[in-house]
Amino acid sequence: RDGDEISFKAISTSIPKYQEINIFVNGNNLVMKENKSEIIFVDIFNYINFDYKNLKGRLVLTINGQKANFTDVLKDGDILVVKND
Repeated sequence: RDGDEISFKAISTSIPKYQEINIFVNGNNLVMKENKSEIIFVDIFNYINFDYKNLKGRLVLTINGQKANFTDVLKDGDILVVKND
């Protein structure tokens, strides 16, 4: 009808941005840079030299002294331990 209005509102979609965090892995400082919204524990294996194919014993993963899972989200300043026990 004459006089009716149609309006459109742009919705902002959030595209995952480049993330950078500083963490410690086995006592060594590590800067991780990923092009995704969250960096998770398993991502550290792209940065460290760890032979997980020839493990002898149990794999121990911790974040800030607490048991960790591969899918745990990492935060700036986290202290990680990855070791074969």
